[in-house]
Amino acid sequence: MSLYEPLFGPFPGDIEAYDRNGRVRGRTGNRHPSAAPRNVHATADGYVTLSASSQAVFENVAAAIDRPDLLDDERFATNDDRVENAAALDAAIEAWTSERPTEAVVATMGDHDAIVGPVYDVADAFEDDQYRAREALVAIEDPEFGELRTAAPVPKFSRTPGEVDHVGPRHGQHNEEVYLGEVGLDESEYERLRAEGIV
Repeated sequence: MSLYEPLFGPFPGDIEAYDRNGRVRGRTGNRHPSAAPRNVHATADGYVTLSASSQAVFENVAAAIDRPDLLDDERFATNDDRVENAAALDAAIEAWTSERPTEAVVATMGDHDAIVGPVYDVADAFEDDQYRAREALVAIEDPEFGELRTAAPVPKFSRTPGEVDHVGPRHGQHNEEVYLGEVGLDESEYERLRAEGIV
């Protein structure tokens, strides 16, 4: 599985839009060009990501942040209206999220069936129960650093699960194998290049 092919997944319609109309979507930051609210919001101690493109979920978000007035605001009446006024809507949501810790925002939004999740940094990933249960981080023995945790192979297959046995070769570790074997240099030329610091 290539690393780049799954990246088309988060951009439904972009390939087709370019193929048919030559349209290239511009940068939108964390916002979605056809759904709102859908963004990353600051909390008192981090960030959450929120997706509420359907009317029902938007109503849940309004209830969660105790802003029923948003439902009567013409700027937010439909998804198209919300997309057009996304900055104002994001500001209303973030006024609420920024005063609360991430854990409380996620809990309250979850209680209201809103679609929200914490934005992790790498330290959060190390502490997360789901990362541990999925064995997303594996420990290997590195000759220079000792035990070192790194990302596990993705995807995981039952019959060929994959493994990580090193984080990479040492600088120049395979020079002889490559230059003498693959490139075909003779030893004297190889030694000259080494002495001059070229390889």
